[in-house]
Amino acid sequence: MYLLWYGLGGVFISALLSSILSQVFDRIGRRVKGPALHNPPRTDPVPSIKEYSLAHLSRRHGASESTVRIALVEDDIFLVQGAKNVSKVFRTPGLSVMKGYAIALRYCFGMAKRSVKAYLADTSGSQLKPNPGSKVGDRGRISYHTHENLVKGLLEPGFISKSDRFEDILTESLSSLDIHNEWVDFPDLLDLLQGHVGSAVLKTIFGDHLLLQNPNFVRDLWEYDGVVMNLARRVPSLIIPSAYRLREKLLSSIKRWYLFAKTHSGERKIDPIDGSDPIWGSAMMRERHDMLVSLDYQDIDSVASTDLGFIWA
Repeated sequence: MYLLWYGLGGVFISALLSSILSQVFDRIGRRVKGPALHNPPRTDPVPSIKEYSLAHLSRRHGASESTVRIALVEDDIFLVQGAKNVSKVFRTPGLSVMKGYAIALRYCFGMAKRSVKAYLADTSGSQLKPNPGSKVGDRGRISYHTHENLVKGLLEPGFISKSDRFEDILTESLSSLDIHNEWVDFPDLLDLLQGHVGSAVLKTIFGDHLLLQNPNFVRDLWEYDGVVMNLARRVPSLIIPSAYRLREKLLSSIKRWYLFAKTHSGERKIDPIDGSDPIWGSAMMRERHDMLVSLDYQDIDSVASTDLGFIWA
């Protein structure tokens, strides 16, 4: 059974979760208390999820903050929406998103099997106290450490400074357009917004150097967005070689930024208020990198895969 879940609210939570990947329950239903996640309404069976819009199914079968069980021939998907419901998933012992996350990391974001196995082996949950019966050591608690990093980086007081920085960067970017007191025609509004908003989000979280080291990163990312579902469907590289090459290009770009950051780490000046620095961007990314690379069976390549997933989502 698969779980899809959407947004906790705010610019960066939306950036992280708005297109979030399908997730898998380790154990579902009977342990879950409350109406939000217990026996959600079930749709009529549909042939295959790729033939339907999840947004359409959500609007048809439930409110924007509901939980819907979408019946497929091959399995069921649980579409969890709304901040309270998403939060409840993480607070409920016995529920996990790690299997779905691991599948996405492997097939969408190119993580090696050896590193993916560590995600699949993590039965400890995302809370400080491990799930009952879990014997995973601290270095294997990927779910908990990742969750704590995101909560600290996105939901604690530093979020306000990130919001202000995002607004400043976006305002400066839009002000650079040659627009004065007359109407200006842009052939593609979405293309305009993708470039400016996408760059502003990346600069806010990752700092300036990810894009300075890789000037075409935003363009490549949006091109990748158009092919990632083929990767998710496990279409072989023989059929879609350009999609696999594009993924490798993005991963190489991220690792190029890592190398720059490590080489110039002695030059960084950490902000005493929010912990940000001009090399890594936000404190969350600097701490996330050091945390992930220290966990079981993780290395620079696997961390780049997780960061590509984070950026794309």
